[in-house]
Amino acid sequence: MRPVNFVVIVATATGPSRPGDRITTAPVSRTFGVEEELLLVDEVGGEPLPLGQEVVDRHSSDERLTTEFQLEQAEIGVHPHESMEALSPDIKDSRASADAAARAAGARVTALATSPLPVVPHTTPQPRYEVILDRFGITTREQLPCGCHVHVSVDPDEQGVAVLDRIRALTGVGQVFTMNMQSEENGWRIQDRKPRRRF
Repeated sequence: MRPVNFVVIVATATGPSRPGDRITTAPVSRTFGVEEELLLVDEVGGEPLPLGQEVVDRHSSDERLTTEFQLEQAEIGVHPHESMEALSPDIKDSRASADAAARAAGARVTALATSPLPVVPHTTPQPRYEVILDRFGITTREQLPCGCHVHVSVDPDEQGVAVLDRIRALTGVGQVFTMNMQSEENGWRIQDRKPRRRF
């Protein structure tokens, strides 16, 4: 497994909070951590395997390893750190721990955005996920996305609001780059925010 490389640039925003306003910054020490959803796959063929609960149960002593929305996933969450030097070994250790648990269950972990192979995912049986399934329907039943989330501490809350105010003008561009909408030409249509098969 290759470690994820990223840089966190941290600054305190001061001044007006309208998009386009000039922002002054001062260095601030913050803690940050990572949550990463890993795909559970067959070691030989690479097919996703619905072993998330079994993997977590086999390694219940590691609080960093948890189940995720689909059973073909497991999630690692590292403790907050103040430096990349401290965070990197924690990520590597968490991935190794998750892979050891996956091997014990007959799988391997891999850090992919989704499976490159066809799969019908199995939702982890939890009340919270049942609500999500009901609300988002076919989108959640057929998708198997894995993400990597970086959490950065914000104190006071007003700093978080100021940051969100300043990035508001860029959210449309972000949505365009992250959207993967299928069209009627390839069999789907969107109606009342719920995708339905055309035939």
